[in-house]
Amino acid sequence: MPKKTKKEEEKKECCRWDENHHRDRFAMGLIVGIAVGVFLIAVGLALSSFVGTFSVIETRVVVNSNGAGDLDDDGEDVDEERDEDVNDDEDANDEEGEDTDETGDIDTSGVEINMADLETIQTSVDNGSQPWRLDPIMVASADGVQYGFSIEDTYRLSMEPTIGEGSGTGEAEVEVDHGSKTYVIQLIQSVKTGDDGVWAINSIRVK
Repeated sequence: MPKKTKKEEEKKECCRWDENHHRDRFAMGLIVGIAVGVFLIAVGLALSSFVGTFSVIETRVVVNSNGAGDLDDDGEDVDEERDEDVNDDEDANDEEGEDTDETGDIDTSGVEINMADLETIQTSVDNGSQPWRLDPIMVASADGVQYGFSIEDTYRLSMEPTIGEGSGTGEAEVEVDHGSKTYVIQLIQSVKTGDDGVWAINSIRVK
């Protein structure tokens, strides 16, 4: 068998190197191609998600600009839900306000008089305290607040203090202009009659 020359050995070695080099370059190109493909797919998914989110936001902005109201997380109209809550509250207020007048803020259902408290007040006035409780107008404006009146309303004496024929107690009436209506507050002296007797609200009615 003829012996290969050194030149032939070098040529064969060079061919083997070229073959390996080409194989490595092909493998590297394949890896780079796969990596680029994965990157492009990821970018495409991200853009698709962004466009979808932007479309939802744009839709909500258009809906709000057209006066349809705000949307909650579930896409339901918040204004519609709010209107339903307001209507429910109004219905509840109507049911609770059966004992009030048409304005809805003056309680005309009745007045409860606590004689023990009035006797304590009378004693305090006899000792020189709270002298304003001897004036029916002052009592009507001060105690009337708890029934819905305001100290800024207009108060005037409509019936001078007198002794009631049936009750035997001091009686007086004060008219109050509240909103668009006029009310009559009746006051009585249930502990002591006369100039030294304290006044207390006995009833409230619309004139």
